[in-house]
Amino acid sequence: MIGNVRKPEIEEMIANRDWRGLKSQISDWLPQDVADLLDDLTTRDRVILFRLLSRDMATDVFENLEAESQKDLLEAFSDAEAAPLLEEMSPDDRTELLEELPHRVTRRILRLLSPQQRKVAQRLLAYPGDSVGRLMTPDFVKVRKHWTCGQALQHLRWIGINKETIYYLYVVDDENRIIGVVSLKNIVLAPQDSPLWELSEDEPIFVHADIDQEEAVRLLRRYDLQAIPVVDSLNHLLGIVTFDDLMDVQAEETTEDMQKMAAIVPTEKPYFETNFTEIFNKRVIWLIALGIAGIFSASIIRYYNTTLDIGIMVILSSFIPLLMGTGGNAGSQMAALMIRSLATGDVTPSDYLRLLGREILMGLALGLALAVVGFVIAWILKGDPQVGLTLGLAMIATITAANFVGLSLPLLFKAIGLDPAFMSGPFLTTITDVVGLVIYFNITRLIFRL
Repeated sequence: MIGNVRKPEIEEMIANRDWRGLKSQISDWLPQDVADLLDDLTTRDRVILFRLLSRDMATDVFENLEAESQKDLLEAFSDAEAAPLLEEMSPDDRTELLEELPHRVTRRILRLLSPQQRKVAQRLLAYPGDSVGRLMTPDFVKVRKHWTCGQALQHLRWIGINKETIYYLYVVDDENRIIGVVSLKNIVLAPQDSPLWELSEDEPIFVHADIDQEEAVRLLRRYDLQAIPVVDSLNHLLGIVTFDDLMDVQAEETTEDMQKMAAIVPTEKPYFETNFTEIFNKRVIWLIALGIAGIFSASIIRYYNTTLDIGIMVILSSFIPLLMGTGGNAGSQMAALMIRSLATGDVTPSDYLRLLGREILMGLALGLALAVVGFVIAWILKGDPQVGLTLGLAMIATITAANFVGLSLPLLFKAIGLDPAFMSGPFLTTITDVVGLVIYFNITRLIFRL
């Protein structure tokens, strides 16, 4: 049930093209619910229903639509219809839209904006794609430190209606450098003649406009902020980034990392909005690459087939899936821990030597625990302690090596500026498979003296 109308009733009104009745039914809905409804409609029906919305509702609904729906509407609208929507959008939401549009549509939108809003849009688009500057909004409230609480409230009444958030007011000096932050709660509760400098935090948390968005997410979570001020290289206050925008970034980054860890070229579109060919292309590239990498495993097995006794190879080959699976799991565990720690800022590439000793010991401990299990299983199944010893030693060496690889590769990728998420899942498993096979067969040579 959405609003006060059940879904079948909505579908019936759409099927009957009862747009006026539907407009009446959704008039008291939240913009997010109307946007969800529009996203599910065909382009033609979406345009018809959107044109029936009030101007105030239309702007809020437009900001909550999926990017594809926004593009469809803009292409269908005349300049006169599109201009008010774009002008009234919050600058950060508009920048996100402009990033998704083809260049020709972006140029059209910029022409429709007023000179002031066009300047704001161009300034935000000038920042690097994944920087905080792309997310910030200039719609914030700044005050002077020598003002009283009463003056700050009067100022807020004049300009606050057009600002994205008013929960925090940012204190600046005469050169627009940020020198403090004061909450609206403290201003309201303090005597009206109290100077702001007595209430403000003298060491505000802020970020520079050109830093990566993920760094801003870490600061937001660490200091439990609702918004973070954004400054230039001289600490001049440029704008703020709000909690909701940074949470969107975190959700996008998490989705992207999950796709990379599963060896899929990242896509920002929802599943049902991504066509079959696009999904195929994003998956087949990595599968071909991993298939080619898997040839190394086959080559190693073929090589040792010719150098080891065929009877021993038959016995030991039955344990290859167990060894490769355990090594791959250990490496994936380690990589997942490192990728998560890198994402949260708990570790950095400079911590490598501190981590190395600890994780080598961890690999040996885990390998020893599994070696005992492997030794017992192999001895019971094959009745030969040499087979058990071979598998047990191979377990220790393989898991230790997998732990080393799972630790080192994400940190290496981070150090050279690549995404550590690529170093997990199928790619890492392929590497540990090759390493594990080489270890296994060389230990076999030593144990059986072949």
